[in-house]
Amino acid sequence: MSIRHPQALERVISGEADNCEEVAREAREEGPAIGGVGRSAARLVATNLSTPDQAKWEPLYTLLGEEHAGAESKQTALEILLTDWSQLPEDVRTELREVYVSSNGFAAEPALSRAEGYTAVTLAVGHRLGVVTSDELRERFLVLLRGDGVRRAAAAKLINIAEADVLLDVYEVLAADGDVAVRAEAVAGLLNSGSDDPRAVRVVDRLLTEDGSWVAYRATQVLTSKWLRRGGVTDVALRSLSAHQSARVRMLAWRANARQEQPPQPRREQAPR
Repeated sequence: MSIRHPQALERVISGEADNCEEVAREAREEGPAIGGVGRSAARLVATNLSTPDQAKWEPLYTLLGEEHAGAESKQTALEILLTDWSQLPEDVRTELREVYVSSNGFAAEPALSRAEGYTAVTLAVGHRLGVVTSDELRERFLVLLRGDGVRRAAAAKLINIAEADVLLDVYEVLAADGDVAVRAEAVAGLLNSGSDDPRAVRVVDRLLTEDGSWVAYRATQVLTSKWLRRGGVTDVALRSLSAHQSARVRMLAWRANARQEQPPQPRREQAPR
């Protein structure tokens, strides 16, 4: 989101903040809404991170802490937080930790179709906040890994976004899973690892040259969302995606290449109030 006029930016932030509070209020009074209600929280988080001096975090805390607000209203916002965790001010992390504990880990009434994915995201946030231990994370990962395709995909997503130390052997197992959603999260995890291990490079290359575009599309999501260390899995992914059979994937690969040419900028500190 690129809005340069301060007054226009303030209106956008205030509008999204009001929407988050409205979603929380409606969930409290009427129960969780299903579908499409998470955009305001996601836009609020993205704008807050890009303009910390005008950020409004309280409406997000209200929404996350509302027990009846479903996963659809929270998950994308939390995924953005995980992606840009290094940009998160310490006072915001402290508040999030308090909300996490008081809400039993952002416990929601999630849409059934996304329940396991939401579980993975909230566990990863808890791990970053220091509430969920590495042992607890590992235990939940193993439980999910023994489940059906949806749960195995959630297991792969969990280790991908939690920044946990994961053996390459685990990624190789996930990359060989019969469910394409699991393989997609495996390639995302390997890209996030920034590995230059030849085994990891071979796995990524194999996954991105298989038939279909689901795994390749997931890789473009990672590569367009943040800058990654060049070499190893990053470079082989960019080459494979640029030559992909899908025109849409090739177009996204062009965007990914452009994103990887932009190293992260130092975060602007929030001005004293």
